[in-house]
Amino acid sequence: MNLSGGNRFEDFFADDAYVSLKNHLYNYLLRRRAIRKCMQSQKRDLILEVGSGLSPMMDDSERIVYSELSFPALRMLKRKQGGGYFVVADVTQLPFKAGSFSQVICSEVLEHLPEDRPAPRCLSSVLLIRAVRRN
Repeated sequence: MNLSGGNRFEDFFADDAYVSLKNHLYNYLLRRRAIRKCMQSQKRDLILEVGSGLSPMMDDSERIVYSELSFPALRMLKRKQGGGYFVVADVTQLPFKAGSFSQVICSEVLEHLPEDRPAPRCLSSVLLIRAVRRN
């Protein structure tokens, strides 16, 4: 592992032992199970998963756009995952049209931002808001 500067998270992504350990941590497994349970009852169109790194919450790759700031992490995820769409992007400046996604997943991301206030605004702008008609 090379910790001599640059993005330290990218050094961890290159370490197979780290990735294996991370994917088996109890906290990660609980979050993943909770998110999947919530998503299974939702009508899903296109889903954006922000900050997926190498350990995405969802793997229904036909309808998922994996977005991550780290190009090396996305490249490794694409090799591992196979399908899906992969976009290098900053969560505070997403390159998607308003209303592009039916759901957004953003787990364990905001606490890593130096300024997190723009992120929820940006995330909500890409969501498809559907009017619910009540009788």
